[in-house]
Amino acid sequence: MSIKRKGVLALTAIVILSLVLSACVTETETPEPTAVPEEPEPTEAAPAPEPTEPPPTEEPPEEVTIRLAFWELFGIIEPRMQFDVDRFNEQFPHINVEFVIAPEAFTHSQNMLTMIAAGDPPDVMWMGDAAIWDFAARGGLMDLTPSMESDGVTGDMFVPTVEDARYEGKYYALPDHGGPLMVFYNKTMYDNAGLEYPIAEPTDEWTWDTYLSNAEKITQVGADGRVEVFGTESWNIWFHWIPTIWTFGGGVITEDRTTSRLDEPEAKEAMQTVVDTMLTEPIVGPALTSYAEMGTDLLTLLLTEKCAHLGAGAWGPSLFTNPETREPVIDWGLAPYPYQVQPETIMGFVGWTIPAETAHPEEAWELLKFLATDVEVQRDIAKRGIGIPGLLEAVAYGDWLMPYEPETDLEIWQHSILRARGIPYHVQWTQTIEGVVTEEFTLMYIGEKPVEEAMNDAAARMNEILAQPLE
Repeated sequence: MSIKRKGVLALTAIVILSLVLSACVTETETPEPTAVPEEPEPTEAAPAPEPTEPPPTEEPPEEVTIRLAFWELFGIIEPRMQFDVDRFNEQFPHINVEFVIAPEAFTHSQNMLTMIAAGDPPDVMWMGDAAIWDFAARGGLMDLTPSMESDGVTGDMFVPTVEDARYEGKYYALPDHGGPLMVFYNKTMYDNAGLEYPIAEPTDEWTWDTYLSNAEKITQVGADGRVEVFGTESWNIWFHWIPTIWTFGGGVITEDRTTSRLDEPEAKEAMQTVVDTMLTEPIVGPALTSYAEMGTDLLTLLLTEKCAHLGAGAWGPSLFTNPETREPVIDWGLAPYPYQVQPETIMGFVGWTIPAETAHPEEAWELLKFLATDVEVQRDIAKRGIGIPGLLEAVAYGDWLMPYEPETDLEIWQHSILRARGIPYHVQWTQTIEGVVTEEFTLMYIGEKPVEEAMNDAAARMNEILAQPLE
């Protein structure tokens, strides 16, 4: 058995043991043979029963169409969802499933708010765990707890983060996939620049100073003064900037969830570091407007070796792996998220939820339950490199490690999980982090507001919302 497989099994030994124990059939002692009973005395034959009509044939279930909402990620999600639905329809052929697809996560959240407010929600929808409290507190999600209890679905079947996202003790989501934020880097670009790889041992750390120094050495500028090869990427998404602030010793919101911390010096230093990569010489990362100006996108830059680093969750390998052969399309390596003051990263998951106003709650629950608990569906998530499955039974197979990954990658994953923190949930998340804060950060990222001003304004606008009663 390989070290990789041993490591996976070590991580899930308790889970496997519990599964085995629950599946075991208790042996009983062989009973003593019993005596052959005496033949009964013959009796008069009973009259033949009157012929009866055959029982009525059970009517097939009525056809129902429900909608499944999710967001796309570089074209890798819809094929996976089609696989899931095809498998679901083998058991439930009468439930037709239509897709509602957003181009990315932020647009998806806004679309779901709009559809729910209009009284026309989808029936099952993806939701980042950060937004669960927000939607649940407003009565926007169906409480899954009664259905789980009725069908024997328990929280301990899933990764522990499912418990962190419960709102007021109730389950409003079951996990689809997740994992920690890490850095994926292009080994060929490192080799061409004559650089050592970010870490030598799986438990090593590297700092933002090293990260940015490497990015600068990899960056190449053309004769016209424009950057042709970028040392790093840029992405205005909270899954990046929240752990960046943590690594500089800052925070996003106070423990009591009443006050923003974005105007603190540590948070400002962290975001100044990020903005400088895009707007201050030497530029090592594309500005948010650069992709359109270059007529390209981040994935193309990564696959054509025009960008050397990507901060990504457990879905990172899906970008660099041929889905048919499960072989790499570029030579990539894995490293922990860099730090400045303290090693940190973020751990999150994408969950399945049901809007409270769905017109088809029973069919929606059958689909959600299937997506969250079918082992082959959950294993498929891992095989495609989308993330670590939410179902512990599927995690135990180790499919979330690509076949070609070196055995040390398992230790890097473990190390990153151990240093990860959960998302700072609060019930105004959509209005604050995905609302006013994202607006201010966008202005900061494109250079229309200085970091100091944008961070102060983001904190002030966030505090104004936090002070208001929940709508």
